[in-house]
Amino acid sequence: MFARRPSGQAQAGHKQLCPEGHELLPWTAPAGVCQGCGKIFPNGEQVMDCRRCEWMLCEICCPRAGASASIWGTLSQLPFYAADNIDASFNAWDEALDNFIERHGPKFEAADKVIDAVADKIDSFADMLEGSSDSEEPGEVLSNQDREEAQEVVAEFCETFLAERPMPSKEELDQFWSHVSLLYARSLDPRPISEAVRRQLAALNQGVQPAEMRALSALDDWCSRGAVGCAIVADVMSHEKSRVQHLAGENAEGGDDAEWQVRKFACRLLSEKTEDLTI
Repeated sequence: MFARRPSGQAQAGHKQLCPEGHELLPWTAPAGVCQGCGKIFPNGEQVMDCRRCEWMLCEICCPRAGASASIWGTLSQLPFYAADNIDASFNAWDEALDNFIERHGPKFEAADKVIDAVADKIDSFADMLEGSSDSEEPGEVLSNQDREEAQEVVAEFCETFLAERPMPSKEELDQFWSHVSLLYARSLDPRPISEAVRRQLAALNQGVQPAEMRALSALDDWCSRGAVGCAIVADVMSHEKSRVQHLAGENAEGGDDAEWQVRKFACRLLSEKTEDLTI
């Protein structure tokens, strides 16, 4: 009967019971509702509680200071509190996993695409080695998708910058390289990226543009990125060496900081021994 339900101020040492006759225990509760007055309380509220019935009273309806529980009353409730803690732990893990998937899901999808592309490339190499007449020589045909994605990534880097600071930072170069290396892994061919970079280099008789300066800074950075970076630089230089030589010879007597930086990049690219590199 509801007559067992506590209300008002509890007497010191008096055992407080839920409507089913189970002793109430002090508990730090999750967000919920007081069964006595209907008060809605937030997570962390101090209440008197019966976990077996999921029945709680707030501090006003059943002050913790004036309530007590027997040893048996406490022991009989322990399994229900343990089950509640297990549920809370699983919920926390589920929430953490959902957050992780939401945050990193796109990276996993990109990695899956790269793995599939590499697997296809390995299959084509195997066909070539077996003398299959149906397979093409690797690297001779570039897909439109590879070209378009490379042009999009390179254009975003070269053409998006703050007007007062066109020179990319180390963080920007690192982020750009992470995108470029993923693109390379899909085709195992430097040409889509090389073509996209060459689009950013101005004609021989034009002055240096900010996008060209950012492209040169990326090429300079890729020289230190191992075999893949050097292979891309070598492909660019095989087509654009005249433009780079022109930039290296400009403003030999000096110039503003941007012109000096471009000349430095061009001179370093001309001194790099990337032409004979194969991977």
